[in-house]
Amino acid sequence: MVFRCLGLFLLASFALALACDGENDSSNTGSNDDENHSVTDDESPDADDDSSLDPDDDDDDDDDDDDDDDDDDDDDDNDDDNNDDNDNDNDDNDDNNDNDNDDNDDDTAPPIMTSAAGYAYRFDPSFSMLNGAEITVVERPDLPAVYTDESGYFFIDAVHAYDELTLLLNADSIFPTQTATVIVPETGVADLTFQAPPRAIVWALALVLLTPLDPEMCQIALTVSPAGGNPFSPGIEGAVVSIDPPLDDSHGPFYFMYIDLPNLPPIDIPVRGLTETTDDGGAVFINVPPGEYVLSAEKEGMEFAPATIKCRPGVLVNASPPYGLMEIIAP
Repeated sequence: MVFRCLGLFLLASFALALACDGENDSSNTGSNDDENHSVTDDESPDADDDSSLDPDDDDDDDDDDDDDDDDDDDDDDNDDDNNDDNDNDNDDNDDNNDNDNDDNDDDTAPPIMTSAAGYAYRFDPSFSMLNGAEITVVERPDLPAVYTDESGYFFIDAVHAYDELTLLLNADSIFPTQTATVIVPETGVADLTFQAPPRAIVWALALVLLTPLDPEMCQIALTVSPAGGNPFSPGIEGAVVSIDPPLDDSHGPFYFMYIDLPNLPPIDIPVRGLTETTDDGGAVFINVPPGEYVLSAEKEGMEFAPATIKCRPGVLVNASPPYGLMEIIAP
């Protein structure tokens, strides 16, 4: 009711103003008369019929305002969605750029090729060189096997510098023998050695220890040797050997000992009950669960390099010099 009365008052004021303008401006008389005539008593809008004062118009205005507000809200929501999409796109682009950078890093750093070489001989009283033994790289099954020549020498090219390297030897009547694991320098490795015993000797040593070999387990042999030693050098006496992760005592270590036999050369066998190396410098662990281990040696006043080994089922890992437990001389 208040808005309707206010509308009538404004309309009347507007008509009066037009009438005054008509009296003052004769040039506009006709037009003003027409406009005044359009607002006669007979044609004056009734309060109930005036569309400009109809509450439905107010409702329409409110609806328009609401529509405008909804449009604004929709625009804001769209802007937010667009911003979120842009943020997600930027994140995706950042991730893609990171991946591209990683790929570029990989592409720009090809492996450095080098070589590995050494000798293989029978670990029995003959110490003869092994001819025709197959040598493979445990970490690189893609590399073809190489074979030892008549002097027991082997050479492997296309080895990656700074990678781990473990070699496996297979030959007739020889127990599958594996080296300790070394990190290959850029200059390569030229002095790897295999002390590869015949199967009969490995089985005989197990019988001496009263422990049958488990084909699903790994066997370990090692030599604690002086600095600069070779596979034929005498070992270091009085060293204590350990393995990490540790094993219970049933696995060893069992230390080698020379035993004199009448009318026969002395034999070198592992003996239960010894607590340190003899002058042979050797020790064994038997039926070791597969896995990676580190071998260490301790002796008062001396320091030894550790040896990393990869125990695999059915093989003998022989950490022989110069990559066994070798003495370190301080500079």
